[in-house]
Amino acid sequence: MNGKQDEQLTELLETFIPRAEQVISQSVRRVFNGEKTPSCEKMVSIFEPHSDIIRRNKARKPTENGYKVWLDEVEGGIVNRWQVLEGNPNDDQQWLPSLEHHIERFGQLPTR
Repeated sequence: MNGKQDEQLTELLETFIPRAEQVISQSVRRVFNGEKTPSCEKMVSIFEPHSDIIRRNKARKPTENGYKVWLDEVEGGIVNRWQVLEGNPNDDQQWLPSLEHHIERFGQLPTR
Protein backbone atom coordinates (compact mmCIF):
# COMPACT_ATOMS: atom_id res chain seq x y z
CA MET A 1 0.00 0.00 0.00
CA ASN A 2 1.11 3.53 -0.67
CA GLY A 3 0.40 6.64 1.40
CA LYS A 4 -2.74 7.56 -0.54
CA GLN A 5 -4.19 4.05 -0.16
CA ASP A 6 -3.38 4.13 3.55
CA GLU A 7 -5.28 7.42 3.90
CA GLN A 8 -8.27 6.07 1.97
CA LEU A 9 -8.40 2.93 4.10
CA THR A 10 -8.11 4.97 7.30
CA GLU A 11 -10.92 7.25 6.18
CA LEU A 12 -13.08 4.26 5.24
CA LEU A 13 -12.53 2.60 8.61
CA GLU A 14 -13.13 5.85 10.51
CA THR A 15 -16.45 6.18 8.68
CA PHE A 16 -17.77 2.64 8.96
CA ILE A 17 -16.50 1.38 12.34
CA PRO A 18 -18.64 3.85 14.38
CA ARG A 19 -21.65 3.04 12.19
CA ALA A 20 -21.13 -0.70 12.70
CA GLU A 21 -20.79 -0.13 16.45
CA GLN A 22 -24.09 1.78 16.47
CA VAL A 23 -25.88 -1.01 14.60
CA ILE A 24 -24.48 -3.62 16.99
CA SER A 25 -25.47 -1.51 20.00
CA GLN A 26 -29.04 -0.95 18.78
CA SER A 27 -29.36 -4.65 17.91
CA VAL A 28 -28.15 -5.78 21.35
CA ARG A 29 -30.51 -3.31 23.03
CA ARG A 30 -33.45 -4.51 20.96
CA VAL A 31 -32.84 -8.26 20.72
CA PHE A 32 -31.17 -9.10 24.01
CA ASN A 33 -32.43 -6.35 26.31
CA GLY A 34 -35.92 -6.09 24.82
CA GLU A 35 -35.65 -2.30 24.54
CA LYS A 36 -37.56 -0.35 21.96
CA THR A 37 -35.24 1.94 20.04
CA PRO A 38 -36.85 5.22 18.98
CA SER A 39 -36.89 5.62 15.20
CA CYS A 40 -34.77 8.75 15.42
CA GLU A 41 -31.95 6.69 17.02
CA LYS A 42 -32.04 3.79 14.55
CA MET A 43 -29.52 3.45 11.80
CA VAL A 44 -31.14 1.51 8.98
CA SER A 45 -28.27 1.76 6.51
CA ILE A 46 -24.55 2.00 7.22
CA PHE A 47 -24.13 3.34 3.68
CA GLU A 48 -26.78 6.07 4.06
CA PRO A 49 -26.95 6.74 7.80
CA HIS A 50 -29.53 9.50 7.37
CA SER A 51 -32.07 7.17 5.74
CA ASP A 52 -35.39 7.08 7.53
CA ILE A 53 -37.86 4.31 8.24
CA ILE A 54 -40.90 4.98 6.09
CA ARG A 55 -44.20 3.24 6.77
CA ARG A 56 -46.03 2.89 3.46
CA ASN A 57 -48.73 0.43 4.55
CA LYS A 58 -48.41 -1.44 1.28
CA ALA A 59 -49.38 -5.11 1.36
CA ARG A 60 -46.10 -6.49 0.06
CA LYS A 61 -43.79 -3.79 1.41
CA PRO A 62 -45.27 -2.11 4.49
CA THR A 63 -41.95 -0.57 5.54
CA GLU A 64 -39.20 0.91 3.41
CA ASN A 65 -35.95 2.71 4.16
CA GLY A 66 -34.91 5.90 2.46
CA TYR A 67 -36.24 9.40 2.16
CA LYS A 68 -39.79 10.61 1.82
CA VAL A 69 -40.24 13.13 -0.99
CA TRP A 70 -43.32 15.31 -1.39
CA LEU A 71 -44.24 16.46 -4.90
CA ASP A 72 -46.70 19.21 -5.77
CA GLU A 73 -48.18 18.73 -9.23
CA VAL A 74 -50.34 20.84 -11.47
CA GLU A 75 -52.47 19.78 -14.40
CA GLY A 76 -50.68 17.41 -16.75
CA GLY A 77 -48.53 15.99 -13.95
CA ILE A 78 -46.05 18.86 -14.04
CA VAL A 79 -44.14 19.09 -10.75
CA ASN A 80 -44.07 22.68 -9.50
CA ARG A 81 -42.47 22.01 -6.11
CA TRP A 82 -40.67 19.19 -4.39
CA GLN A 83 -39.29 18.69 -0.93
CA VAL A 84 -37.29 15.95 0.78
CA LEU A 85 -39.09 15.50 4.09
CA GLU A 86 -37.34 14.78 7.35
CA GLY A 87 -38.39 11.52 8.97
CA ASN A 88 -41.76 10.04 8.08
CA PRO A 89 -44.35 12.77 8.60
CA ASN A 90 -47.98 11.98 7.92
CA ASP A 91 -49.17 12.98 4.45
CA ASP A 92 -51.99 14.97 6.08
CA GLN A 93 -49.37 17.46 7.29
CA GLN A 94 -48.25 18.26 3.74
CA TRP A 95 -51.39 19.55 2.03
CA LEU A 96 -51.45 22.97 3.71
CA PRO A 97 -47.88 23.94 2.72
CA SER A 98 -48.66 22.66 -0.80
CA LEU A 99 -51.81 24.75 -1.01
CA GLU A 100 -50.04 27.85 0.31
CA HIS A 101 -47.23 27.40 -2.23
CA HIS A 102 -49.75 26.97 -5.07
CA ILE A 103 -51.56 30.20 -4.12
CA GLU A 104 -48.25 32.06 -3.79
CA ARG A 105 -47.02 30.83 -7.16
CA PHE A 106 -50.24 31.05 -9.21
CA GLY A 107 -52.24 33.68 -7.29
CA GLN A 108 -55.29 31.44 -6.90
CA LEU A 109 -56.58 28.20 -5.48
CA PRO A 110 -56.09 25.11 -7.62
CA THR A 111 -59.02 24.14 -9.80
CA ARG A 112 -60.07 20.79 -11.17
